[in-house]
Amino acid sequence: MQSRSPELKRIIALVLAKSDEGIKYTRLVELVAPLIDEERATIYRMQRLKRKPSETAAQTIWEGQKAIARKYIDAAHRYGRVTYFDQPTDGERYVFPGDPAETGGRHSKPQKWTEEDSGISAV
Repeated sequence: MQSRSPELKRIIALVLAKSDEGIKYTRLVELVAPLIDEERATIYRMQRLKRKPSETAAQTIWEGQKAIARKYIDAAHRYGRVTYFDQPTDGERYVFPGDPAETGGRHSKPQKWTEEDSGISAV
């Protein structure tokens, strides 16, 4: 079985914790971003996103961490673990749980989310 990255585990745990009302996409980015390594975030920001001249080192790290967190959330969406819903009332994007991972195959059984599937322990 393939292990999940700590960032993906955190995304799934946060979305499952707020499964009734959903969690704002921007808030989810802010909660996952601190898990990203600062050096990795700086390198990503410098190579891909063109750092502003007036940006401090801390701003560079934070913007890089947020960009990588968005990549992880979008990957979780592509994998079907989370679902996006855009609310027309406030213009915000909310994130809800998607489908749990399945082994696939001809006669695979439908799965339900459990704590051990999300990769987290009871808090």
